[in-house]
Amino acid sequence: MSGGVLPDLRELSDEVNRNFEAIVLGGARAKQGMPSFAKRLSPADLAAIQAYLAEQRAAERAGGAEDGASKN
Repeated sequence: MSGGVLPDLRELSDEVNRNFEAIVLGGARAKQGMPSFAKRLSPADLAAIQAYLAEQRAAERAGGAEDGASKN
């Protein structure tokens, strides 16, 4: 998990997940300090990042479920 000023991307809201392309490639949050990465990332790169984040979320949840089960 992120302990600083950067968000933990495994915990993105549904809204951010739906708008991920507009945010990352389109610069939809440029005014909040998140520039467009369209010159550096392709749509395929973005899809790979989203897939990785989904895998990390699933692993985090599975690990948390195992941790909870071992405490009982």
